[in-house]
Amino acid sequence: MIYVGAKNVSGTSTYKFLERALSDRKDQEVILFQIREKGLDTRFDPIARDFVRIAAAVNLADRQVRRSTRSGHRPRSFNVTVTVSDVALWRRVSQLVEAMASFASQDLWRLEFAQSERTAGILAEPAPAADVVALFSGGLDSLCGAAHLTGRDEDVLLLTHSPPSRERVDTMVRQLPKLLRGGTPSRFHLGSISVVPEQRDTAGRRSRFQEFTRRTRPFLYLSIAAAAAIVSGARRVQMSENGALGSSLPFRRSHYGPRITRQGHSFMLEGFE
Repeated sequence: MIYVGAKNVSGTSTYKFLERALSDRKDQEVILFQIREKGLDTRFDPIARDFVRIAAAVNLADRQVRRSTRSGHRPRSFNVTVTVSDVALWRRVSQLVEAMASFASQDLWRLEFAQSERTAGILAEPAPAADVVALFSGGLDSLCGAAHLTGRDEDVLLLTHSPPSRERVDTMVRQLPKLLRGGTPSRFHLGSISVVPEQRDTAGRRSRFQEFTRRTRPFLYLSIAAAAAIVSGARRVQMSENGALGSSLPFRRSHYGPRITRQGHSFMLEGFE
């Protein structure tokens, strides 16, 4: 279960989120979501699954609570409680986790951790062994990153949180060794971890997830990368980003403050390292 207390310019609110696999739908106030994984299964490792749960908690809270549209973009305040497998471990790094979430969204975050008692589903699909996890969106930046890894004789796990067609990705990546003709070809594996909320209430009304900016995307992306690295045994995570976004530059007039994505910023990367 994920408990969220939030404050924005409209006032205070509370929410409860629960993974659908653990739900019996007795609580009508709970918002259900799914963690969908393909090509790997983080439930094989409790700490990897904790990374995914925490990422889901931050991402769902961010999407549920509307950001201010007034001048100055007043920050929101979040108090989030999420269940994990190792409470003591996560409490030791709670300030760092909060700093990463706060920097990503430019809001105030406080995270509490409670002991998890249940696990979801059947363990079925372990991750393939990998030397490197490469974040892969299907765009030009991540395709260049895959090309960079092509001739290194490595096992590469290409990971996305918003998977494009697996067939299209496979077609793009499989062509790289032949096109580049350098070194010993690497072996590519495809994987995805996505957090999918149910955006309708029990009466079927579409009334949830009003915030569209999704500035916690860097936190989600790097968290699932860490989870994938743990279960695959990878020693490296590669993020490929163009210069403007990697440096968090405002490349449009409307981009400033919380409107600037920070996924490639050195503070985020060093924090997750």
